[in-house]
Amino acid sequence: MSHSNISLDELERGRIRHAELPPALVARIKSLHSAFDEVYPSSLADWLDDFQRDLHPEREVDWWERLAQCYITYRDQQGLNARQRQAAFKILLSISLGGHPDPLSADAAILPERALADLQAFLRALNYEMQSPSVFIRTQNRRSSLRFLVSGTSSPSPNHKGNKNYLAITNEQTAFR
Repeated sequence: MSHSNISLDELERGRIRHAELPPALVARIKSLHSAFDEVYPSSLADWLDDFQRDLHPEREVDWWERLAQCYITYRDQQGLNARQRQAAFKILLSISLGGHPDPLSADAAILPERALADLQAFLRALNYEMQSPSVFIRTQNRRSSLRFLVSGTSSPSPNHKGNKNYLAITNEQTAFR
């Protein structure tokens, strides 16, 4: 298994696969936008655009809904402040993508004791699939699409200050298109 870093500047967005999403799915996406707005600020138009690019938007919405259920339950039970909510979201996102958060990280340090174990338990309770979703990437200097599985942890906001704008990926299978 090879690892490589690709600059986010080299990535191109995938094409729109679904010009319109069903109204019921749009309503679910609106709920997700509301649930994550405090920790994943992005416009509703961006959320909709992202799901329109997914091969299976319903499956992706299901995935985000399970994450939202874990996040909201934990947030409400713990009474977290704004910094703690952001840290909990980052850790939940990392775990749900197959990462292993560092218990000594700055995010873990500001959360209540046993936070990592509690967050992992919330995901397990929902029978969460801990597999990383696959993504198709087209680089600017290589016009073929490559299939990668996201691995490791990264900031959910690639434009966050201090982020080096790199995404760690693992090349599990390569499917040239």
